[in-house]
Amino acid sequence: GLNEEIIDIVDTNWPIIEGEGVRVELNLGSSEQPVMVDRGRFSGVITNLIKNSIDAMRDQKKKRLYINTQTSGANTHIVVQDTGRGIPPEIIGKIVEPDFTTKRDGNGFGMYMIVSSVKAHGGTIAVASVTPQMISERPDLYRGVQPGTTFRISLPTYSA
Repeated sequence: GLNEEIIDIVDTNWPIIEGEGVRVELNLGSSEQPVMVDRGRFSGVITNLIKNSIDAMRDQKKKRLYINTQTSGANTHIVVQDTGRGIPPEIIGKIVEPDFTTKRDGNGFGMYMIVSSVKAHGGTIAVASVTPQMISERPDLYRGVQPGTTFRISLPTYSA
């Protein structure tokens, strides 16, 4: 199922995760409904999100990667959250455009591929991000909030 697939993806990426000193916390829901996904494309989605998170945490002291799954109603949600430097508000809307990258060695197709794959599976993806600058400019609004980015994928579930 989906949870086993996520565990396999984390295991496959473990050398990178461990090498960067990232702590992973999995909270995989138990009431999993069947989700029809192309294993190769889905693996690419989660792998890209993990690698993006690791890149965003490279200079951080606290390196945490949280991956959660939960089924509610007709959807299964996969949440990938990191404690990285966040995505600045002025570029967050551009990250899904082909050819857009902030990485020196990036080609700009990672996020585009993620969004395309999620949509091809009938799902949606949302992103929320907080940067250190946002926190320093509005400490009243972001009291107790840590920098980082959260991606929430929602996929339709199917009755067996």
